[in-house]
This record gives sequence, structure tokens and C-alpha cells, in this order.
Amino acid sequence: MHSPIIHRIALRPEFVRIHCARAYKPQREITGVLAEQQPYSHLRDTLVLLDGENPVVGKSVGAEKFPAKDSIMNKVDLAFKEANSAERQTAVEVWQNGRIELSLTSSPSSRLDVTSRSKVDLMEVDSILFSFGVITDVQYADIPDGFSFGGTPRFYRHALEVQHRAVTEWNEHGKISFAIHFGDLVDGKCPKEESSKAVSQVLAIFDSFHGGPVYHMIGNHCLYNLPRAELNRVFSIPPSVDGRSYYDFCPAAGFRFVVLDGYDISVLGWPEDHPHVQLATHMLNSVNPNADKNSPVGLDGLMARFVMFNGGVGRDQLAWLNIVLHNASRAGEKVVICSHLPLHPDSASPSCLCWNFDEVLDLLHRHDCVVACFSGHAHSGGYTQDSCNIHHVVLEAVLECPPGENAYGRVDVFHDRLSLRGIGRMVSRDLFFH
Repeated sequence: MHSPIIHRIALRPEFVRIHCARAYKPQREITGVLAEQQPYSHLRDTLVLLDGENPVVGKSVGAEKFPAKDSIMNKVDLAFKEANSAERQTAVEVWQNGRIELSLTSSPSSRLDVTSRSKVDLMEVDSILFSFGVITDVQYADIPDGFSFGGTPRFYRHALEVQHRAVTEWNEHGKISFAIHFGDLVDGKCPKEESSKAVSQVLAIFDSFHGGPVYHMIGNHCLYNLPRAELNRVFSIPPSVDGRSYYDFCPAAGFRFVVLDGYDISVLGWPEDHPHVQLATHMLNSVNPNADKNSPVGLDGLMARFVMFNGGVGRDQLAWLNIVLHNASRAGEKVVICSHLPLHPDSASPSCLCWNFDEVLDLLHRHDCVVACFSGHAHSGGYTQDSCNIHHVVLEAVLECPPGENAYGRVDVFHDRLSLRGIGRMVSRDLFFH
């Protein structure tokens, strides 16, 4: 039996997808029909099942189409990272007598290394460690549909339906350990006399999630509706003497999540005489010439971030973050940063960035533990991977889902990657660790 040479690529857990560079029979090339996945649309893909000595080549992605046999491919998510162009390493899969043999080769004829694992061993290596739900910018309000300042349609009442479908799907999945909402629970256009009621309606839906806690962070629209102290209480943010809204948690051994407060330095949410308000006011008056400080008109490039609906991370929070990351590095933990405001200029429009994103990034880059940053705020979403291999994912907003559309997802955590499985407008991505 001739073994296929396959490039190492990221595969969806639901499918077994292998890009074949050489088929089972010499001189014959298998061309597939599964090139619809965005990151790998340039590849020719096909499904390959190895069952005993008989390779089965299929062209249907549905897991229900797989042969109902005791095949290793039916049970294990084979997720191989694509080899970089310098190494050009490929992997050989051989099913032999109930074992799978993994080999790295530099060419079809020369083996560099051979390892052999049982089916059970391989399943343990690539099993899901835990999963969590993600959703952002629900921005519910009991008002007619409207538009953003830029003219994008917004569906205020429908947002509750999307949120309800998200929680229902997480519950039906049955193995979602917790969920995170990335800020802006209720829209700023919500009548102020209805703010508390609207917040309670959204939180009640999150309370119907059976898997575990739902973690929250503060967004600008949250602060348009309720003061910071009240938000900390209803969001169950750990209490502190200084009223901070940032915190961290450890959902599983080896992983730590850090929730930042991008409105720590802001004119929103604090008492008018608070030092953070005074600093924010000074910054805005020094940089933004507009009478309406929510307007970026006249601000070029990255300076457009200095608007009132954004904010900054204060000195005390930066010092706290440095300690958390230092301790995480020493403990060998992988860290996921959660922030309402995007933290990288290549992941979102400049008008949506954290004021001092550069300071935050510099701090993240000093430590080797941060693997990804998730955020909301920029409703159309975005992505980049920075110079230190940190993934920056901006999640798509619920608010801009027309009736029948969705924007939520789950993240499956493996030993070597975060696998975002988006629903509707939310884009699926595989985020590998380095």
C-alpha cells in the first residue's frame, strides 16, 4: 500500500480533511472539492479514510457520511499545522494493525523521524481540553431598528433573539464550560428609565446557560446606561476597594484568562471629579479638536482612536497586568486576553482602538505566555497575528444581525491551539500556539 504524503494543515474538529500531494497509486493525483474554508482555499482538499489496508477516498464533508467502521479517522481530530515554506515538512499517515504511525519527511523518499502511537494515545494528544462560548455587542434596546453613525443597520430588538439562540446552542452542546460576553450589553439609545430593566432582560438569558459562569467586561454602551459600580455588581465582577473592573480567572490547569477594562481611563462611568475622568478629559482636549469628542474628524491615522467612545488602560491596571503575566509565565500557563476594545491596529479600524494599545501590546510582548487577544467593539470583526505570534481576534457583533442571522460561537481549546467555531456572521478561525 502506498502511503499518501500530506501537508500539515489545520482541520476542523468535525471533519477529517487531508490535502494530498500524492495519491495511493503512484503518478495519480487526487483532487478534492473541499476548498471552501477561507484559510485554506488555495489548497486542493479531499477526505481520506484509512480502514485496515483499504483507503477510502470521499468527497463529502459531513461527518454523518463517514463509513460506520472502526476507523481511526472516525474518532480522532487529525489537526496538523501547515508546514512553513522553509521546512516543507510533510506527514505520512499509515494505518497498521490498530496503530497509527506518524512520520515527518523532507521528501517522499527520505524519512527523518518515525514515531508510533496507539489510537488511544493519539486521541489523548488531540482531544479538546475544554470549550467556552463567545458573543459580543448584544446592545439590546426595546426600540425600533436604526442605523449606526456610518449608516450600518442595527437590529435592537432582534439582538435578544440572537442571544437566546446562542445560549440554547451552548446548552445543547452540553460541554461548554463557561461563556464570555465581550461588552456592550445594552445600547446607548435605550431610554435611561429602562436601562436597568433592559440589562436585567439580557442577563436573564445568560442566566439560563447551564454550563457554568458567564464572564462580562464593561463596554462604552454599558457605561451609557449604568454607573460603573452598578455594572460591577450586576456583572459579578470581583469586588475591590478601588472599584476596578478588571480581573483574571483560571478555568482549567495551564490556562489563564485576563479580562481588561479599556475604560479605566475614561470620561464614562466614573464620578465627574474622579482622577481618571480628569486625565481622560485632558487627553481628549489635547488631541481631539472637535466639539463633539465622539467625532474623529480631522484626526489622521491612528490618532482617530482618541474619541470619547474609546478609553485607556490605567497605570495601576498595567502594573497589575504585568504581575499576572509574570506569574503565568512562571507557572507555564497560556494566557488569553479579553478586552472590549481591540488592542492591535491591524485588527480593527483606528477609531475603535484602545487609546494606549501600544503600551498594552508592549507589555504583552515582554512575556511569553500570551497566545491570543479577543475583543469586540468593532462590529464587523477583524483578525491579525502580531510580530510575537499573538492572535488578535475581533468578534462580530450581535447587534448588526438582521432577522434570521446569528453572530456567536464557541472556542474549543486544544493543547496546541484555540479553535473558534463561529455561527452566522462570526468567522471560524484556528489559532495555533507557537
